[in-house]
Amino acid sequence: MKKYYGTKKLKLSYDLPFKMFLTSICDDNTMVLKGFLESYLKKEVRTIELLPNELNTIFGKSKNIRLDLFVKINDEEYVDIEMQKQITWEVLGKRSRYYASVIITHLVQQGTAYTEMMPLHQIFLLDCNVIDDLDYYHCFEMSEKNRDIVLTDKVKVHMIELRKSTTNVQDYCTLDKPLQWAILFNEYVYGTTNQRLLKMMQSCAEFRKAEDVMEAIFNDEDFLSRAFGEEKRKADIIAFTTEARKIGKAEERLKMTLKMLDHGMDVNLISETTGLKCEEILKLQSDIKS
Repeated sequence: MKKYYGTKKLKLSYDLPFKMFLTSICDDNTMVLKGFLESYLKKEVRTIELLPNELNTIFGKSKNIRLDLFVKINDEEYVDIEMQKQITWEVLGKRSRYYASVIITHLVQQGTAYTEMMPLHQIFLLDCNVIDDLDYYHCFEMSEKNRDIVLTDKVKVHMIELRKSTTNVQDYCTLDKPLQWAILFNEYVYGTTNQRLLKMMQSCAEFRKAEDVMEAIFNDEDFLSRAFGEEKRKADIIAFTTEARKIGKAEERLKMTLKMLDHGMDVNLISETTGLKCEEILKLQSDIKS
């Protein structure tokens, strides 16, 4: 296994490499995604249809969403696959609910009756630990809390915590296929190559094909340039949005402070309410009087 992705400093957790890797066609005319989905969904994947990943929402002020990868398999189930970086358990739960609601609403808008809605799987590949136990994989569905009664299994949320996949593992070749896939992703995200992983890769034709795809991706200079450019663009947007929010909050605090001063409120109370220092408020008060 070559360390090309380590030297390029481009991770599989980045959007373009992630999508390219999973949707690339191997020499047997199948997508890398096929083996991954079969391992976690426990079924044969005969067909994979790539679907538009930008979905509009009709929910008031809610923003539209861009899924990492959205597919239909066997013409009977939908799968949303997301690579999540540095996310909390609370935010992950909210994101999962929101994405599912937008996807289902999108399908209904296209004419699908809710009684005919196909099953939806959400698969979150996590580059951080969010659940306080040692298991790397969890699958959630809607069920009764204290008894084994499932209300519906038509919406399932799969969470794969990559960093836990190699914990206390001695022989990768004897593991089940889902865990092997998690270890493979862990390697491509973190570059943690070792002899046990190399042996696993060599023992499985499916993983050898995945490695060939990975090597081709990370030796394509044009693709790397686009991928780096996309990551920089996203980072710039985040930085601009963060700064804009700070400015917006500062303006709101100033307006609130002026209003409270106009009503003759105590400086300490204004400071406690707005977060501004008393010295800043007193200076502002002085500037108003002058």
